[in-house]
Amino acid sequence: MKTKAKTDRTRVSAKGRPERELLPLGGTARSAKGAHVSAKGRPERELLPLGGTARSAKGANLTVLEDLPNVGPAIAADFRRIGIRTPRALAGRDPYALYEALNRATGTRHDPCVLDTFIAVVRFMDGAPARPWWTYTAERKRALAARTTRKRSPASRAG
Repeated sequence: MKTKAKTDRTRVSAKGRPERELLPLGGTARSAKGAHVSAKGRPERELLPLGGTARSAKGANLTVLEDLPNVGPAIAADFRRIGIRTPRALAGRDPYALYEALNRATGTRHDPCVLDTFIAVVRFMDGAPARPWWTYTAERKRALAARTTRKRSPASRAG
């Protein structure tokens, strides 16, 4: 749907209907007082900068799963479903085991991008800088290929 902007900065559709205000990429807008608010007008938590590290972010700053980089309501719900309630509970965990636990708990195989997100979050909690989840796609592909190769090797069948 094409849109055009009026001079008063109100966006309308091509059919002349008003549209919702478009928010910046981070999903927040600033209220008149300068505080971050969501599209529904609720105050939002301060987000961590993408370049932050777990060393500076651990502790009191990270008490809710949604405070972690790459974690929104859906991924947080996935973590809670498998018994992860706090960010600290992710430190030192195996993201591949967490992904398999989620698949077992839901009875379905989730998109591999969920695994990429689990890797990003666990690495962050282990002290790595915050990175977008897709930077771990190549690592995931190599690791899964190596696991598949080990399962198919003749040495594993001989046992």
